[in-house]
Amino acid sequence: MNVSVAMATFNGEKYLKEQLDSILCQLDFKDEVIISDDGSTDETLNLLNEYKNDKRVQVIKNPRKGVVSNFENALRQCKNEVIFLSDQDDIWLPNKLKSVMDLLGDSKRDLVLHNGLNFYDDIESLPENDLLIKKMRHGITVNILKSCYWGCCMAFKRSLLDSALPFPSHVPSHDQWLGLIAEKKDSSVFLDIPLIMHRRHTNNVSKPLPIIQKVLFRFHLFISFLSVECQDIVD
Repeated sequence: MNVSVAMATFNGEKYLKEQLDSILCQLDFKDEVIISDDGSTDETLNLLNEYKNDKRVQVIKNPRKGVVSNFENALRQCKNEVIFLSDQDDIWLPNKLKSVMDLLGDSKRDLVLHNGLNFYDDIESLPENDLLIKKMRHGITVNILKSCYWGCCMAFKRSLLDSALPFPSHVPSHDQWLGLIAEKKDSSVFLDIPLIMHRRHTNNVSKPLPIIQKVLFRFHLFISFLSVECQDIVD
C-alpha cells in the first residue's frame, strides 16, 4: 500500500526541514507528502520551495482558516490508501513507517495510534520515558472527555477518512474527531511504543484552554458526533 502524509504548516520555518527530512527518508517514490499552509508569514514557503524537485512533495494553500481546516485541506488532496498525519515540528523515528504499516497490514483495523516521546528543543535534554500519550484507552465517552488520539501519532486507511469527512464546522480538533469515528467503527488499534519525537516549545499551536471553552468544545463535539450516529457508517 502506498502512503500519503498530510501535514499542516503555519510559520514553521524553524523546525520544518528536520521534520520533512525525517519523513522523506522513509517514503517510497510512489508515496506523497501533502502540505497545506495556512498563510505563513515567515520563511516557511521559501523553505518548502527547496523541495520543489522532489515530486513526492506537494504544497497547497489554505489562507488563515485555522488548524482543523488546514488539515482537512491537506487530507482532501491525499490520493493513497494509507494516510499519516504530521505536525510541522516533530521528528519521525526511523522505524515509524514500517512499524505502522506492518500493524495495519496484519490487522483488520482502520487506524493505528502509536506513542511519542516529548522533548524540549534540545534532544539531549529529553527526560527519560516522557511519553506523549500517558494512557491509551478505547471508548467514545472517555475520548470525548479527554482524547488519547493525537494526530501526530496516527495513521489510517482511506475508508476511515471517507467516513469522517467533511469535518463538522464546530469540531475543536481533527484528530479527536477521526479517533471518535474509529471508535464508533471499533476500528482502531494501539501500538504503545514511541515512534516520533514530539517537540515541546513556546510556539506550539496546541495550548491549554480556559475551562469554559473546554466545556463548550466538548458540547459541540458531542452534538456533532450524535449527528454522525444518525448516518450509516459502513466498514
